[in-house]
Amino acid sequence: MDLHRRQPWLASCTDDLSGRCRDPLLRVAGPYRDQRSFGRGRAGAPTDIPIARLAEVDPLMCVPVVDSDEALGIFAQLITHPPIGAARPDFDVRPATELHATNDGKKRFFTNRASDWPVYNHLNVGHFVFEPGVGAFNHVDWASATAELQRRRLNTFTRNDSPMRGIPRDVVADASTLPARNPRILIRDVVHSSNPRKVWAALAPADVIVTNKAPYLVFLNTPLIVQAYLLGVLGSATCDWFGHLRINLNLNFFIFNTIPIPLFDARDDRAARLATLAGRLALMSEGDYGEWVALGRPIEDPGERAESIAELDAIASLLYGLYDAQLELVFDRPTRSSVADVRRYREKWLAGDVV
Repeated sequence: MDLHRRQPWLASCTDDLSGRCRDPLLRVAGPYRDQRSFGRGRAGAPTDIPIARLAEVDPLMCVPVVDSDEALGIFAQLITHPPIGAARPDFDVRPATELHATNDGKKRFFTNRASDWPVYNHLNVGHFVFEPGVGAFNHVDWASATAELQRRRLNTFTRNDSPMRGIPRDVVADASTLPARNPRILIRDVVHSSNPRKVWAALAPADVIVTNKAPYLVFLNTPLIVQAYLLGVLGSATCDWFGHLRINLNLNFFIFNTIPIPLFDARDDRAARLATLAGRLALMSEGDYGEWVALGRPIEDPGERAESIAELDAIASLLYGLYDAQLELVFDRPTRSSVADVRRYREKWLAGDVV
């Protein structure tokens, strides 16, 4: 017997489904793949998913197929946090693209000369770190490319759908503020089905040009510490677990904007620590990282990096509100921090025994 969530769901609320229902819930259980698990599931409590939160993740209110009721509970917990693209009090961010690999290629924008300025793509977006050593996608003339990017920015920043909307005109007119000339967070658009991660985010140093397969983030009135916080949460195993539910081959803007992120609280030492760890994990000894260097020295030693990522994963799991029993399902693969290491750092933070 293979019983999936294909049967009609039971929607419930504190009152009824009329106009008086203020907080409607979607009650879900399963999937169950045999009679025994079906019986256990029926004996337990179903998972209640707030419909308003589900609609923020997917306007069609689709519940992803997961392996168990326990995994469904994790999904329900994660989406209690606001998505990236919502009107948030902590940050305002928009994904944007630079050079288009196909369209700009047709315009003969790329020079195909290795002696010119390199243009990078999704393969250079590592876990926190930008990886130029993977190789360049193509090359451009730096002066011509930056002039064209500045022209495009000036021509589009007043549009309502522009990622540059809201940026003051004098800032946009200043060519030194061009995103390609400054450190910025990149994400991977292309994610192969066999890839161990689905959410990739890295900090690129200044003077890096990328294609549309490596979108960058544009922040408006967002402090650097909060930008680093977002980088850290995106790089966490918990966020990546959610990504595996939604991302197949591409992390497009629609999916990116629906990723739930716990609110940044400047009074919460955990959030500040996560941001600092993310910044230090993203820094490399070479490259111009501007104000990001104020977050501390780069963490480059492999052993120290593994410990730092484990602590970051532990903090993120606490901020997302995961229970200890749920960790086995999130940290279930060798490419993520071990459950033991995450629990060790969770216990330190819960006990107040932290740096």
